[in-house]
Amino acid sequence: MRSIYGIRPMRFTIAIQTDFGTWQLHPDDRTLRHKSYPPYEIDLDLIRSAAQVLDWIFQIEEKCWVTDAELAGFIRAISYLFGRDFCGSGQDKPIDIKGRLRELGYG
Repeated sequence: MRSIYGIRPMRFTIAIQTDFGTWQLHPDDRTLRHKSYPPYEIDLDLIRSAAQVLDWIFQIEEKCWVTDAELAGFIRAISYLFGRDFCGSGQDKPIDIKGRLRELGYG
């Protein structure tokens, strides 16, 4: 596509982080997947509050196959996706994964 001046407009692409150690973010279906054995998938649409994030941290930590590095990767993914905004100052705020992915430049 060219403008009337014969100059092509620039296109900008924002790359979002998708790899967090053994965890991989799949923004297209809003899941976080464990890439190593065993396969494990978390539907991020079901995480709507800080309490649910904490529940997932404990669920993953209780798995017999999880290592400290894998748990840390999951926590880094959650931190990347939501930052401290969803529980800052001890206040439980709603989580909107679709909106957050749009803010990060996906979709």
